[in-house]
Amino acid sequence: MPLLILPLLLLVAVAFFPLVFVLRFRVASARRQARPWVTTLNATALTVSAGLLLISASILNVWVPNALRSGLVGLGFGILLSLLGLASTKWERTPQAVFYKPNRWFALLIPLALTVRIAFWAWRGWHVWATSENTQSWLAASGTAGSVGIGGVVAGYYLGYAVGVWRQARK
Repeated sequence: MPLLILPLLLLVAVAFFPLVFVLRFRVASARRQARPWVTTLNATALTVSAGLLLISASILNVWVPNALRSGLVGLGFGILLSLLGLASTKWERTPQAVFYKPNRWFALLIPLALTVRIAFWAWRGWHVWATSENTQSWLAASGTAGSVGIGGVVAGYYLGYAVGVWRQARK
């Protein structure tokens, strides 16, 4: 009986995914106040997150060629992309605080890119695993380096954006 619950939970998760994605999009594109302590905490946490991504990619590089390079390139591209996101953000300065409203397209495209890449990695990994004879070639052939690169883009974008909001909040 417990084994029947797992596929049911997976089905429920897949069924509610569009709703969760829409809610995430609405929250990500809402007007927010740039509080200095929150932006400092956010930038610090995302710096740690990007560092952990690169540490994980360097360990993964033992089994997956170019994983670290993909992570670094993705991180750099994400930081450059965050500059575009910051330029398209609507800033509002009031005597009380600084408010900002992120661009809706970036709020949609960044999580969507990560979601599509994870789904593609899982699909490709499943098919490669079925035909592979050893684990090392399966992991490398499943496109893991590309997934690390997309993870780097997402981490770089959010890190660069958090630092930009932090700088605006400090002014």
